[in-house]
Amino acid sequence: MVMKESYVEFRRIVRKEFAERLKLLRKSKGFTQREIAALLQVDRSAYACYEIGKSQPDLSGLIVLADFYGVSLDELLGRRDNRILEYKDKAYGKVSHTPDRIRKKEKEIEEN
Repeated sequence: MVMKESYVEFRRIVRKEFAERLKLLRKSKGFTQREIAALLQVDRSAYACYEIGKSQPDLSGLIVLADFYGVSLDELLGRRDNRILEYKDKAYGKVSHTPDRIRKKEKEIEEN
């Protein structure tokens, strides 16, 4: 499967924005990379990769970080960030909350 160029760009921006947010949160609270790495039980070098966007923590790591910094996962991941929202629609269009098959089933029920 070939990804659309806009989706690849979206992923790059999400990763970059997350890395910057992670670094800003850490610095604003006065912690070192080593201290946050210890909290996540990873090497400092692994954590440094999170802050430069080379890799990302797993789900449990994200939860620990959100709890530690007192933010929601949405805030941590930047899901309200205008730049990310702008690229989201370009990347994969507007995603309906109701899949087509459910809408079709609902329509069939209404007709009967």
